[in-house]
Formats: sequence, C-alpha cells, structure tokens
Amino acid sequence: MRDQIEFIIAELRGMWRFRMIALVAAWIACLIGWVFVLGLQDRYASRAQVYVDTQSQLREVLDGGIVDSDVSDRLSLVTKALMGQQQLEDVVLNTDLNLRITEEYGMSAVISDLRKNVQIINDKKADPNLYTMVYSDPEPLMAKVVVETLLNNFVERSLGANREGSENAQRFLREELNELEAELVTAEQRLADFKRKHIGRMPREGSDYYSRLQEEIDGRDSLRSELNLLRRKRAALEAQLAGETPIVTTTAETGPVADLDDRLNTNRQRLAELSLRFTERHPDVIQTKSVIAELEQQRAQAVAELASGSSGAAADNPVYQSIKIELNGIDVEMAATAEQEAVASRRIADLQGLVDVLPEVEAELQRLNRDYGVKQEQFEDLTKRLEVAELSESAEKSEDVQFQIINPPQVPERPGSPNRPLLLAGVLLVGLGAGGGIAFLISQLKPVFHHATALRDRIGLPVLGSISLIVNDERRKKRVSQLVVFAGGIASLVVAFGMVLVFREQGVEVVRGLLAA
Repeated sequence: MRDQIEFIIAELRGMWRFRMIALVAAWIACLIGWVFVLGLQDRYASRAQVYVDTQSQLREVLDGGIVDSDVSDRLSLVTKALMGQQQLEDVVLNTDLNLRITEEYGMSAVISDLRKNVQIINDKKADPNLYTMVYSDPEPLMAKVVVETLLNNFVERSLGANREGSENAQRFLREELNELEAELVTAEQRLADFKRKHIGRMPREGSDYYSRLQEEIDGRDSLRSELNLLRRKRAALEAQLAGETPIVTTTAETGPVADLDDRLNTNRQRLAELSLRFTERHPDVIQTKSVIAELEQQRAQAVAELASGSSGAAADNPVYQSIKIELNGIDVEMAATAEQEAVASRRIADLQGLVDVLPEVEAELQRLNRDYGVKQEQFEDLTKRLEVAELSESAEKSEDVQFQIINPPQVPERPGSPNRPLLLAGVLLVGLGAGGGIAFLISQLKPVFHHATALRDRIGLPVLGSISLIVNDERRKKRVSQLVVFAGGIASLVVAFGMVLVFREQGVEVVRGLLAA
C-alpha cells in the first residue's frame, strides 16, 4: 500500500511540473465546450396525456363466448404502428414539417428526426391505461401541432384497428371455408364411388380382413370339434343299441317301467353334472334335456299299458326305441353341423382367394375415410371460428371504449432542452480533466526522478549518491508567484464558468449571431 501511495505521489509531482500547460488546455477546452453548448439549438417539448377506459361490461357477460381481443394489447399495437414509416410520413404531410424538406434534407431525414424526437409513454406498472405523447421541436407551435396530430391518429386508429382486423379474419375464414367445402365434397364423392365399386368387399365395422379370416377359421374349427363329438356320441349309441332287442316281455317286477326309471335317473344325474360345467345353451345340455323328456313320456305310456293289460305280455322294448330316437336326432344335428362346416370352409376359401385384394381395399378405404374425417373436422372447426369471429365483431361494435384527454397539447413557453446549466458544468469538469490528462501524458513522455530510490528501480543499477537542491529566496519567490498564477488561472476559470452560467441567455444570442454571420 505504501508503494502505491508513493507511486501516486510521484505521478502527481510529475504532472505538477506541467501545471501551466494543463491550465491553458483546460481554458481552451472549456471555452470551446461553452461556445458549443451555447450554440445548441433550443427544443420545445409539448406533451399530451390521454386516459383509455378499457373496461367493458358486455365482455363480462359474454365471457368465454367471444375471441378475447384485449384492448390494452390492441392499443399497444397501435402505438407501435404510429412510429411506422407510413404513419410518420402522414404526420409530416399533415403538418408544416413538409416545409423543411429540401434537396439536402429530404423526406427520410425529416421522418428520422421526427421518430427520434417523438415519445409515446405507457407505464404498465403505474397505470396501464394512461398514455403520454411528447414531441420536441425548435418551434414551439410545431411541437404542439405534431402532438395534436399524433393524438388524433392514436384515437382514430385505436377505434378502427380491431374492426379492420376482425373483418380481415372473417374474410380469410370464409375463403378457407369455401375452399375446404369444395375439397370436402370431392372427398365425399370419392368415398361414395369407392364403396359403390367395391360393394360386397367392404370390411365389417370394427374388423379388418385378417380378423375376419381368423374369425371364420375359429368358427370352422369349432364346428369340426362339435361334429367329431357328435360322431363319438353316435358310435356310443350304436354300441348300446346292439345290446338291446326291439321286443321284450314285461312283468310287474322287471318291466319297462323299471328300466325307464333307471335311465331317467342316469340322465338326470348326467344333466346335473353338465349344468355345473356348461350353460343352458350348450348342445350336450340341450340334448340331455331332450332325452329326459322323451324317457318321461315313454314311462308314462308304459305305466298306462301295464295298468290296462296282464303281466307277462309281449311289448316293444322302450330302451331300444329311445336309443333309436336319440340316434335320429344326432343324425339330424350332424347333418346340420356338417353343412355349417362346409359353408364356413367355403367362406374361408373365398377370403383366402382375396388375400391380395381385400387388404388393399381396406387400406384404401381407411385412407379415404381418414382424408374425409380430417377435412370434416377442419370444416367444423373453421365454421365455429367464423361464428365466434362474427360474435366478437358484434361485441366490439357494441363495446364502448372511452378516451379521456387529461392534458391536451399546449404551446410550450420555455425550451425543454438542452439543459445548459448541467451541460456547462459538465464542460468545466471535462476541461479540467482534459488539462490533467495532458499534464499526465507529457509527464510520461518527459519523466523526472524525484528521489534516488525511483532512479535505482528504473535503471536497475546502484545509485552512489544524490545532491540536494538548495532553495534560495529567489527560487522560493518564483515558486510562490507560479503558484499564485496557477491558482488565479483556476479561479478565473471558475469565475468564467459562473459568468457564463449567469449570462447564458445573452451568450446564446451572441453565439447565434456569430454563427449566423
């Protein structure tokens, strides 16, 4: 830290040697800067404030039923549009700014200067509905006229912006609907022609070619299994029939009634077992019930015959007759099942023969349905959007947006810029800094070592000794006089700043007169 302080002190001592040069440079810089500031053109700022009431009771009633076109967003877009090339050109043409157009200073330059000096302020945090317009110009009346024109354009464009956007949106939606309707009609016609051409080959709802083929194969296999079961049952009945005789002699102890009771018990027991395994619609359950009913009928007939006849009479064997009846029923069922199996086989063969046709038909049908569905969905969506846009337009027309001008534009009496006192003080500080900078630069170009340590550090060699400077009265007086002159120069510079600050209005007139001359 000590070394740094010594370094700073050494630099300041080096700059002090050229203090008079720094003083002259500061005076020159300040004089030039003050003349430049006094010669700056005055600009008069006119401003206007307008409050926009964006609340709408109608929007609250129709909440969710219209397009939410936020008035604040619309106004934000309008303020940006006001700074566009075309809008600013209209402002130039509608005011006397067009008189400033010359060969050297064309329309583009006038518009650029206008854009640079126009401000449209809207503080969203403080008050999002308050808009402030400011424009500065060398002519006070022109500043007021420009702000007034901008304010009128802001109100007019705010009222008409959303209506124009709504009309453009509805026009676009109607054009899109007309085109989409024509495409939808074409898609419908293509789908109808395709169905007419491939009638009989259309897939069932919810199933495709391969699922249909698998369903037919499963059905055929089920029929074959049922047919094999019937064949086994028929073989069992034929074996049972071979052990019975068509005619039997009945007695009271061993007659047909006892046999029928045994068979009824057997079939009833079998029905109970089947009911535990299958439903009432199962073929075995149905067949067993049919056999039980037939046996009960035969038993009733046998009981009646025994009651009217004598014991030991010859009669038909009821067991034999029941087996024959059951065989006949199985034969009928086998014939029906075989026919169903043949029909299923033919359908499978037909489907397998169309293996190269039906999948393509189904794929093309899916593509046509998908294309039609997409267009139908788009058509319905655009129709809903058009209805919402029309409702929104009606709501916007009924919506009352209030513009309240709080502060109308006025002709400014005093210039708003430049801030000459601040600029003049800034010139003074810059001048003093420029003088110090020049002194520092010269001290670096012409360095002086003020003690032996600095010289040793710079050259890297030992310093054997040093000779002290003897200050006599004459040199002391010279130093004092130089210090007085420097202090007087600084004081004079400050006094000159005060005079320029006090008499800046007169100074402005003098500088403008010199520039005009």
